[in-house]
Amino acid sequence: MSNRFVASMIRSRSLVTAVAVVLTVPVLGAAQREVDPAFDVVSVKPNVTVNPMAAIQLPPAGVNAVNVTPYLLIRYAFGLPDSQIVDVPEWAKRTRFDVSAKAPASAVNEDVRPMLRTLLRDRFKLVTRRETRPAQVHLLTRDGDRPLGPRLTRADGTCPQDVSANKSGALSGDERCGLSIAYGRVRGGDVSLSELAAGLTKLTGSSVIDRTGLSGPYNFTLDYTPDAVALDRAAPNGFPNIDPDGPSLATALRDQLGLRWTTESAPVEVLVVVRMEQPDPD
Repeated sequence: MSNRFVASMIRSRSLVTAVAVVLTVPVLGAAQREVDPAFDVVSVKPNVTVNPMAAIQLPPAGVNAVNVTPYLLIRYAFGLPDSQIVDVPEWAKRTRFDVSAKAPASAVNEDVRPMLRTLLRDRFKLVTRRETRPAQVHLLTRDGDRPLGPRLTRADGTCPQDVSANKSGALSGDERCGLSIAYGRVRGGDVSLSELAAGLTKLTGSSVIDRTGLSGPYNFTLDYTPDAVALDRAAPNGFPNIDPDGPSLATALRDQLGLRWTTESAPVEVLVVVRMEQPDPD
């Protein structure tokens, strides 16, 4: 994950929410909480601007979240899509805050999410539990006996194993390894199709499962027109690289990668918000 920037861009409530990286995190018990990592200094203040843009930035040794809802903080802290977070209070989806937090000097990137979960528990009194509930999930499968699409080719497996698999925006010409996700485009270099499914989970906010049966690394580029852009032709003003007349995600997967996009009901583990409270501002 980039150490500089993980952003959620919210152009309108109905248009787009994009959040990086899927990470399943167990809810910690009381004994474990005594050693939860925490920020050294935290500031939480209401944001009363009308700016629709929100961002979570990761400067060195800290977090700077501007104009964010508690719901967005939960999504980032637990690394889950919308469909796997339930019973969130309505105020937590609407009320916005500026959150600034400084981490201990010894903290590393992997500490940020656990520290943010501690912040949510301490300042927003967040209590959660895990449950398995039936839900609609999307499946990636082979499209019958059709060959793979022209934009999906087997990779040679020469990329380093520890390459970052969650970049934002397009990969540059000399950065061919890893998974890059952006609104309307997904590009993979030497990655598995399960990583493609994970990237689509982030972009769609719904669980996506790889059932292609294809193992090994692949290279691919997927360009599609998100539903919000197709429905609101003014939307490309904020996203100039998206063709409003382009293919839907399902059509792009079929024609460009040779994969099917289907939906079924399946048991899914979800994070249930049991309780949370509005924080006292600093």
